Amino acid sequence: MGWMVEIGSGVGMWYVFDDSPEKCSRIIVMTASMGCLKEAESCRIRKDRKMATKRAKSYDEVQAEAARPFSKRRKIVVGRGGKRVSPRRYRIDTKEAAKMRAEGRKSGSFPNPHRLTGWYGISVQALIDLGIDKAHSFKDVKAQIIAIAKKVPKTIGGKESNAWVQFRDRQAKNATTGKDVNGRIIQTYQVLQRLSGNHRYGEKLQQMHACIDILRDDTGNKPLPMFMLHTGFANAGAVKPVNDMKRKPKAKAPAKTKAKAKAKPKAKAKAKAKPKAKAKAKAKVKKVESKVETKVETPTEPATV
Repeated sequence: MGWMVEIGSGVGMWYVFDDSPEKCSRIIVMTASMGCLKEAESCRIRKDRKMATKRAKSYDEVQAEAARPFSKRRKIVVGRGGKRVSPRRYRIDTKEAAKMRAEGRKSGSFPNPHRLTGWYGISVQALIDLGIDKAHSFKDVKAQIIAIAKKVPKTIGGKESNAWVQFRDRQAKNATTGKDVNGRIIQTYQVLQRLSGNHRYGEKLQQMHACIDILRDDTGNKPLPMFMLHTGFANAGAVKPVNDMKRKPKAKAPAKTKAKAKAKPKAKAKAKAKPKAKAKAKAKVKKVESKVETKVETPTEPATV
């Protein structure tokens, strides 16, 4: 960890020295010699605190630091548990990315921007081998991942093994939230979709004008994920990954049509009932009129002698 020195408690300027705490003492002496005794005291209070540096304000600042050799990178990113960590390199050099795209167009094959010895590179290569711009079932993708990962040598516990065994036997960090092998494969592709924040794992694919799309297969009783390496975007800014597994499933159409079909006959029955009611009312009126006519006495002629 580097040593942190703050010049002035209220100013908020941070000076970081990765080599040794002796340099912190030098900056304190220099500050005191300039007549800033209060600032020197604040430096003295903070010089024994081991910290990384100030938090990065922008992603470009993070990646500028990540471009340096790993041993010389400052800890300017907040990692798990709130600890400051050195930033990871999520992007390729601009010139190198342009060169890879040009070589891919010339050869007619998609350039994998990730290392084939790493899990992200293996996951992307599986989709390249199965066919770009095509949706592939989880079963096919997993089988291809296993085939590739078994060829990547790894050393586990001093014994020779392969990347698939390492991934398969990896223990979850949290017993309650940890995922099984299938869950971790899906999670890997979800992570490769990230294009925001300080951990943009999908930026290397974005530089290749491509992304991972996670589609949804609703043909069975249970929705299943499908994976596609989506290429051919006009530029990096046009890249927008899709994850259909996050959307809510649509309500089944047959249930709605049946409900409507049942409701319609009722409406028709009501419509038919109205003319019958009118006819009954008219019949009642006629009966009343006929009764009134019978009650009225007809005049009789006088009897002849």
